[in-house]
Amino acid sequence: MARKDHSNKNEDRFGELPDVSYIQNEDVQHEHTDVPVGPILKFLIFLLIAGLVIHIGMYFFFELLKEREKRATPPPGPFAEERSNIPPEPRLNLMPGHEVHPLDEWKQMKASEEGALSNYEWVDPKAGAVRIPIREAKRLVLQQGLPARPAPPRPEELEGAVPSDQSSGRMPERRRQ
Repeated sequence: MARKDHSNKNEDRFGELPDVSYIQNEDVQHEHTDVPVGPILKFLIFLLIAGLVIHIGMYFFFELLKEREKRATPPPGPFAEERSNIPPEPRLNLMPGHEVHPLDEWKQMKASEEGALSNYEWVDPKAGAVRIPIREAKRLVLQQGLPARPAPPRPEELEGAVPSDQSSGRMPERRRQ
């Protein structure tokens, strides 16, 4: 089998390509040079100088404002020494005047809860209310059981019964007709 050279497909298909070098389209052109670096460097230098001038100006402006504030602030009153630096209640944790560290406070609360759950204690002696350990309470519930709903009536008991109005139709009742 002979191999055909397909390097110039258009020439094989259409014959010789026409000369288009005389066509001039002024609306469609390409860029002849790269991006001009000079104007970009000038802009960056201007930007740097402007940023420095603005920062220096802001520094002096804030210094002026600090001096004005010092002149406008009155001297402390005669009773200023008597005031406490401790903020009023309620204070946030770790503020001056808050004696207990938050972690120690949490440990105290946890110990108090554990004590309430694991010890016997009178809640109201007059009424006879006693707090018992939770393990004992669970054991008593398992022994005595919890109150339950009454068992549903057997089908032979339901003859002639209609759903009651009070129970929204869940419980049957016998009505005389």
